[in-house]
Amino acid sequence: MGVDLCTYRIRVGCFVRAGCSTRNDCPVWLQAESLTRHLSTGARFSLVLFCLAHLLVCAGDVETNPGPEKLDQVLTLVKELITSNHKFQEEVSGRLKDLQLSVTDIKRRLSELEQSDSVRDLRVDVSSVSSLLKESCDQLRNIDSRQTQRSSLVVDDLDNRIRRNNLIFKGLPETSPETWAETEETITKFVSENLDIDVGEIERAHRIGEWKEGTVRPVVVKFLNFKDKHNILKNASKLKDVLAPRVWIEEDFSPRMQLIRKQLRDFAHATKQPGEKYKVISDKLLLNGRLYHLDPVTNGVVPLPRRGTPATEQGETLLEESSATAAKEK
Repeated sequence: MGVDLCTYRIRVGCFVRAGCSTRNDCPVWLQAESLTRHLSTGARFSLVLFCLAHLLVCAGDVETNPGPEKLDQVLTLVKELITSNHKFQEEVSGRLKDLQLSVTDIKRRLSELEQSDSVRDLRVDVSSVSSLLKESCDQLRNIDSRQTQRSSLVVDDLDNRIRRNNLIFKGLPETSPETWAETEETITKFVSENLDIDVGEIERAHRIGEWKEGTVRPVVVKFLNFKDKHNILKNASKLKDVLAPRVWIEEDFSPRMQLIRKQLRDFAHATKQPGEKYKVISDKLLLNGRLYHLDPVTNGVVPLPRRGTPATEQGETLLEESSATAAKEK
């Protein structure tokens, strides 16, 4: 870069105490010719160095503060930035339009798909499958409930068959804990003395529950011969006029059967007229010439439909059939 030794333009900027105006960057012109008239060459050179040093101090580091660009360069740069910004905006706007078109196309396809026959058929199929599945689940629940109830009835029937040869004696005196042999001897002696029945072989006889002083535990007896059990139960009514305190004999049933018989007895006590008698035969009630049973659906006592024979004969037949079945099983 060439240097004009005759004229130096020194930009010293605007300062607070400067007397120049801020509209023209305050240029200071040094005319070399006027200085030459009064200064020697060494003095002129010293003045130039002083001005350059003063300029460097005012300007700072040239690399970090190169000074302002020319106005046309600044305008060119601004135009380039504006053009670049316009291009970027146009590109973004174009992409947004493409995205909107894509979304619109997707919505259109979804709408067409929803309105298509295949989707309608699919919805119908799904609804049908859902209904079938619900119906199948209900059927499975009903089957499971019926199967559970059937299994419960089978287990209850087996339990009652196991207890068929059993009798329960209540009220037999007990002064101290008994062994099974002592209890068996007590039963044999009691039946022989009070009912005039010679009991055959007893399979098992024992008290129910834990012994406590001052209490009388019931005795459960299992006979080997069903006829012995039937004869004792048939003559049990004789004990009413023989013993005081009273000793009574009952059949041994499963917990479910005991609950049914209790409901039948409660119904009989609430329904029968004064002086009327009733009889509970297995899970049936004979009252006033009619047979009643417990309805498993309503859990209420209802009369059995008549079968053309008097209810008393039905009850006796039912009792005889029960005895005959037990005898055959033995």
